[in-house]
Amino acid sequence: MTPNKAYFHVWQSGTDESYVTKLAKAGLGGALKRSDKSLGSKAPRRPESVWESAVVEWHSVFDEAPLRKLAANMAAVMRRIGRPDDLNISLHIAVHVDWELPHTGVPMSTDTLRILADLEAALDIDIVPNLSPP
Repeated sequence: MTPNKAYFHVWQSGTDESYVTKLAKAGLGGALKRSDKSLGSKAPRRPESVWESAVVEWHSVFDEAPLRKLAANMAAVMRRIGRPDDLNISLHIAVHVDWELPHTGVPMSTDTLRILADLEAALDIDIVPNLSPP
């Protein structure tokens, strides 16, 4: 059974990577990574530094508590160290539709959505169907 996954992805549009480095060292867990984006036939851009949070996984019913806790901790850290205007935050959620599991979706409370709004986080939900129905 493939687990469902969710994680935060934070990057800065400028070339200054000091902020995402601070975020990585702030005790939130996760990792600082390099993102190489190909531009087709054009010369490759300089790799961007990104911070990715620890991955939250679940197999059956979605539990938003770990994501809400991580988002609240991120908001607290950003209040403490500041937040640049060109910071991009997204919450990526990959949901595998498994015919053996209840289809409960990804419900989020207004408290969690409010924290995501305060973070100005984009929400990216990817539904990955299991192509072998019962």
